[in-house]
Amino acid sequence: EQAVPEVSAQQLLVEGAVGKLQPLEPDVASFHAVVHAHPLAGGANIGRRMARHYNVGLVDIQATVNELLSEAGVVPFQEEVPPEEEDGEPTMRVVPGKFQLDPACHPTDVALAFQEAFFPPPPPPEEGEEAPPAEEEGGEDEGPPPPRTVEIEEGWLTESLLERAVRRRLMDIDCVRGAVFTSLDVKELPDRAAVARSVKVALAG
Repeated sequence: EQAVPEVSAQQLLVEGAVGKLQPLEPDVASFHAVVHAHPLAGGANIGRRMARHYNVGLVDIQATVNELLSEAGVVPFQEEVPPEEEDGEPTMRVVPGKFQLDPACHPTDVALAFQEAFFPPPPPPEEGEEAPPAEEEGGEDEGPPPPRTVEIEEGWLTESLLERAVRRRLMDIDCVRGAVFTSLDVKELPDRAAVARSVKVALAG
């Protein structure tokens, strides 16, 4: 059998953002930066070049939020719109501010917290009270029960929840040496100062 070379504690190999294995000394300081630019100034391209230059992860906070919502099974609710013409086909449109839960998703950790921000778990039964029966699928004619839906206003994304989302993203292998954040714009949390505070707390953790 071929011997496996040992890796000393003084030289750890990590996969960088450009796909190369590069040595990382334990005492090498990490690099973090936030690109805050005008929408037409090409901030994403600047961040991408910085991440490649310093060999660190590229973090898009909005993409991170979208990914967690998908993992949580929270999707925009769509309703059927009747055709305008008699022989036309009905279309589907997204209802603003209304969401539905994918029952096939069973998230954990941060994704579960995202799900519970929309669909909180039922309160535990009080002492001496029986728990409500679990929802059962209907018969052959009835089909499965309708998905849970909720109408929610803006502001559901709190600083603490965003901080947990950013912290989870920073645990990915491409962010071992650091990260470049492409923007502070998050549509679910329009206050850029609040987004910046969340990023700061996540980096401090």
